[in-house]
Amino acid sequence: MAHEMSIRLTDAEYKALLMEATQRGKPVESLLHEVLIQHIKPSRKQNLSSGEIEKYLFREGLIEPISTEEPETPEEEAERAYLASLFGQGKPVSDVVIEDRGPR
Repeated sequence: MAHEMSIRLTDAEYKALLMEATQRGKPVESLLHEVLIQHIKPSRKQNLSSGEIEKYLFREGLIEPISTEEPETPEEEAERAYLASLFGQGKPVSDVVIEDRGPR
């Protein structure tokens, strides 16, 4: 599908556009089309891969860093163990929920 439209330019704007098109050896319409394509990126309607979605969500700060499937370093393992001991005290939440349900 193609769309056609008219634009209004001042004499100075048209003269500058015509000079640029002449220097490039192109019709004014072709130059305008190229400039629009360079400066206006069409929206992506194609399907994104799960990796692209994951990278986008990470960049936006909505998810944690993307897994690289590499083993953790000793420092990372120590930090994970420390946090588990810090926040893992007491009864698991699943047990509390089961108890709160009461008898069946």
